[in-house]
Amino acid sequence: IQIQFLFFIIIIKTMHKHRHRHSSCDGVVGDEDLLTEILLRLPVKDLLRCKCVCQKWKSLISEPQFGYLHTLALCRKHNNPYLYPSGIIMRPFSLSLQKVNMIPFSNNTNNRFNHRLDVHNKLFDRHGELGYYFLRSCNGLFLWKSNPLKKVRASRRRELVQQCSSFYVSNPTTGHCVRIDRFGHDGSNNASCWIPYLAFEPWKSPHYKIIFFNKVAGERKDHPLTSKIPVSVYSSETGSWSKHDVLPPSPNNDIDIHYDEPYCNGAIYWNSVYFDIDELCFKNLPTFPLTAGQHYFVGGWGRNLHSITVKNYEDDWKFDIWELKEDYSGWILRFHVDLTTLQKDIQAYTFHRVLGVVCQPPNEDEEEESVLVMIFVDFKRIVSYNLKNRRSRIIHQGDGRFAPIFRGLYIETLISI
Repeated sequence: IQIQFLFFIIIIKTMHKHRHRHSSCDGVVGDEDLLTEILLRLPVKDLLRCKCVCQKWKSLISEPQFGYLHTLALCRKHNNPYLYPSGIIMRPFSLSLQKVNMIPFSNNTNNRFNHRLDVHNKLFDRHGELGYYFLRSCNGLFLWKSNPLKKVRASRRRELVQQCSSFYVSNPTTGHCVRIDRFGHDGSNNASCWIPYLAFEPWKSPHYKIIFFNKVAGERKDHPLTSKIPVSVYSSETGSWSKHDVLPPSPNNDIDIHYDEPYCNGAIYWNSVYFDIDELCFKNLPTFPLTAGQHYFVGGWGRNLHSITVKNYEDDWKFDIWELKEDYSGWILRFHVDLTTLQKDIQAYTFHRVLGVVCQPPNEDEEEESVLVMIFVDFKRIVSYNLKNRRSRIIHQGDGRFAPIFRGLYIETLISI
């Protein structure tokens, strides 16, 4: 089987090299079902190259159903219900939010890339008057908004503000982007009072949702239990918005709605509550053990929510990693972590925070997956620490002038948007 697979790769590369000589691929693979089965076994990057072989292959790989089947095939390959992330997403700390960087876990620097939405949006902005600003990511998709650029004259800016009533969802793997009109909220209609969240789990469904919370209503401290929070939901499956009035958490569980709450497993998490996207309601999280210490959540990937707890902030290179049970009945202590040796090895001075807890597929000679802790130190370096073999590696080295902002984990997916 491996020899046949290698032979197939050779055919692909040969045809890509001499593709001008071939008007059809029928002589190579004429059976579309067989071709589909073979293509489903290729990695994402190889599939993107295969689209250049001929029009037939490009059409097949570009079909929405194929993208979803390929995602499920990748999950089966690793005997895993989720896709493994391949890197982290960082946004430069600057006034311009138009660019995000993908930093891979591997040593292959060719996997690094920058993603700018304006490259893909000539159809939406023919005159180049809008800037596209990154909001958040979720399991392979990016969410953006637009505002007039500073170079646009004042009278034209006022006109464009009225038109900036759209979100943009992009897939950086495929380069595709779609525009989604807001549901009646424009740039002059208290748009800053509404905070959007992106929900996407490609191993469950090829469709995504945008959840729009009213920030002011969610943060009111004096609201009675009968006062509801306006929430609007966009579904890519139906292509439409729906409006809902949701009961807030109890008075003791007020939520602070901003852009940093983690999302995973169909829910958005705050300190003591979470919002169930399917049922459109707030629910209480189980309480932490009193001896756990102060904690903060790290999430944004398919598995259960993780929490980092620190008992002594004067010695914050020692911490515990807790995991939320699948049935939300409590917390499980997964790891005791002591990074004091790592601190000396990398000559770090300031420990900032843990960015995420990430699982990676096992190597060929291993049976168990690796667990990586991504750590941001000295406001300029990102360090990957393997809890299994206790090895570390600096995957990003900044200049220290501007600290990048963590914006989630990057997952490659061919899902059509």
